[in-house]
Amino acid sequence: MPLPKAKTPKSNDINSYTYLIYGEPKVGKTTFASKYPNALFIATEAGHKFVEVYQTNPKSWTDIKKTARELLTEEHDYKTVVIDTADNMVMMVARSVCNQMNLQHEADADFGKAYSRIKQEIMDVVSALTRHGLGVVFISHVDMRETTMHQNVSDGKGGHRLTEVKSKMIDATLSGSAKKIIRGLCDMIFYCYIDDNSKRWIRTKQTESIMAGDRSGKLPAVMPLDYEKFENELKKQIEE
Repeated sequence: MPLPKAKTPKSNDINSYTYLIYGEPKVGKTTFASKYPNALFIATEAGHKFVEVYQTNPKSWTDIKKTARELLTEEHDYKTVVIDTADNMVMMVARSVCNQMNLQHEADADFGKAYSRIKQEIMDVVSALTRHGLGVVFISHVDMRETTMHQNVSDGKGGHRLTEVKSKMIDATLSGSAKKIIRGLCDMIFYCYIDDNSKRWIRTKQTESIMAGDRSGKLPAVMPLDYEKFENELKKQIEE
């Protein structure tokens, strides 16, 4: 393979990125994802009755791999694969790996061998889809949990004391190991929410209390939960 002679140009193609979209129930995650170009939903849980989408309903990781293989080998018009939800997909992969390794739980394997196999299974499928030019969108629910941090605060006498500070952390409901896998695959992580005025928003930048991310570095920190506005914003920012 010859060495490259030119830099890879920036891409404003929606489908050149991989996404994790998570948020509150009924916020509009599925509706938003359904707007991606020629989307095929791999629906690992119910919840698509009120959205018209093309979908498969896998019962196992084997079913998902079969769909992925068909996307890679058959003629079709799909451009985006939406996995709704990523949580259930990871559980299907874990169940498959545990069956292969004769385990009750992935944690039963020594030296994280089961976790490594789960990670590799997911990466192989997602990488194959993206190399084929398909966009991949993962959907998850939101986990809002209270965390406790320790901070040094002034005691008013020139010294400091250690104080417990409680805060709310907002993240996807994926398990700890699953988060590492999915986050590592994603270029963009969007938290979707409804504000006090019933307006729907996407947060694209991480804060101390919200998990989010934008590898392009170009999107606004907060945008309306509107696919057309997101698409226009991404194209505008990349082209600048």
